[in-house]
Amino acid sequence: MDMSQYVKISPKTSIHMLPDKKYEIIVEFNAKQRLEEFVEKIFYEVHDYALPLCVVKGSYVAPEFSLDKNMLTFANVVLGCHRDMYILLQNTGDLKGRFKWVVDRNDQFEIHPMDGVIMPKTVMKICITYRPKVMQCQLILKSKCIINGVTHLPLAIVANSVNWPNPAEHLTFFCPIRTETSQTVTLYNNTKVTWNLKPILTGEEFIIPDEIMIPAETNYLLHISYVPRAMNSPHKKLHKETLKVENWLNRQQTFTVKTELISTPTIKSIYRVTGKEVIALPPNATKKYNWNIYVVNEEPLKFRVTFTNPDTKEYLCYEISLKLLPSGPLDAIYIETCLRELKKVTIKLENPINIPVTFFNECRLPDILYKKVVTIPPHSTHNLELCYFPIKVDNSRWNFEVKSDELGMFIYSLNVKANPPLVEKVVRFETELGEKSFASVSLRNNFTVPVELNGKFENPAFLLESSTAILPGEEGRYMFCFEPFELGITKCKAVLSSPMTGDFIYPLTGECTPPKPKGPYTIRSGGMIAVNFTNPFLETKEFHFTCDNKDFLLRNNEEEIRGRKSTNIIGDNE
Repeated sequence: MDMSQYVKISPKTSIHMLPDKKYEIIVEFNAKQRLEEFVEKIFYEVHDYALPLCVVKGSYVAPEFSLDKNMLTFANVVLGCHRDMYILLQNTGDLKGRFKWVVDRNDQFEIHPMDGVIMPKTVMKICITYRPKVMQCQLILKSKCIINGVTHLPLAIVANSVNWPNPAEHLTFFCPIRTETSQTVTLYNNTKVTWNLKPILTGEEFIIPDEIMIPAETNYLLHISYVPRAMNSPHKKLHKETLKVENWLNRQQTFTVKTELISTPTIKSIYRVTGKEVIALPPNATKKYNWNIYVVNEEPLKFRVTFTNPDTKEYLCYEISLKLLPSGPLDAIYIETCLRELKKVTIKLENPINIPVTFFNECRLPDILYKKVVTIPPHSTHNLELCYFPIKVDNSRWNFEVKSDELGMFIYSLNVKANPPLVEKVVRFETELGEKSFASVSLRNNFTVPVELNGKFENPAFLLESSTAILPGEEGRYMFCFEPFELGITKCKAVLSSPMTGDFIYPLTGECTPPKPKGPYTIRSGGMIAVNFTNPFLETKEFHFTCDNKDFLLRNNEEEIRGRKSTNIIGDNE
């Protein structure tokens, strides 16, 4: 290392030393940047002999801090969950530093540690946690790490959150009260990093590991246990209880089965019990009896199920208490189609009671057509038809609600997906340069109000010649015009749209050929004629006019014509 730029020795000139005299040599060290520890020798020269004078040791220490990243991105974090990301705070200098994070006010981010001391030549891992509380397309947080009150290291945090995805799988558990049953779900980690997962459960009756670690590119069998402390069942869904029936005699017994409602009935106590009416058991045998019940409304019910031997009048009974929970969606209905393509599905409605029931149907999705009111006779069914006719691209979920005074509410999850419209047939044009060609398309208005469409074109060679409103239930025609400005094949996509109907997409193909001679034009002797000429180009051009016969005279031999504009060429017959 060349130390001459940091170490200066004075005096710089030669010294004449007298006997028994001392002279002062000044060594000055002045560094402008960090220097590692160095050792240098200083020599003096007498009569061409160089001898060591002294040894100089030194170093220049300074602070130096940095972050390995200046931006963090949290992408698609699920609402209610959290994600941890890490950055490195590096002290590559020679002095320790006391740091503190300053963050914009936001309760969805956490930084740990928020403050501390970092020693020289060390690296500290800083954890940033994002816990979204509301759905946001983009959230930008500005923060900085202040070290020793002087050094400011900025860090930008960008995040967005998404809602819970649709369930990948539905698990159904059935077991007697105070017993345990379990099922497994396979989790796939197809990434290159290890997953550390914390499952979230909303039901107290379920047992699941608190933490799960899935190594990279492996599968994991997650065991979910269900231990119910009380019997419960959603209303409007079939519920099954397994009852153990035992024959305590050394001979065969036959039992009749009877179900009684022992809780106080109300006008909404509508249910249906199914199961075998008679059960036969061999001597000293035990059988499982499946007791099924379908309850319409949400209310607590208590039943007594009695197994009676009609000969001996001996009996065995169970008391079953049911807590009916809200059923939620009874079924998930998926409908997928393209814009303005009708798709139909049906929902089976049932009236299980002895009087006619009127159902009132409701869905907030305007693209679904259905009967608003349906009356079903006693003990009958009806297939309610839903017609999906979308007018805009969509991918959403809606509730379809069926209500009645007697049977309560039935909810169906309606998942609709409307893809972009199918492309219409190709519309073809053929004309020569300087001329126009026209073609029309017909559209039918299936809406209840008049509609008028506007046209958009990718190429200025095409335009919409006419646009008129189409009355409900009628058919209208829209005229396309092809006015080319170059020879050859020209292709374009035309989009006719309105807020009511959505987009109609038409592929347009036009062929432009060289212009052909016009005429003939007849001029009497001494007369004149005006020949119309159009500039077919988009920009202003200068045109020159000539005549190959001296008997005819052109009044204007050249003219500058604006794009797509016309002029008259005046000719005289002398």
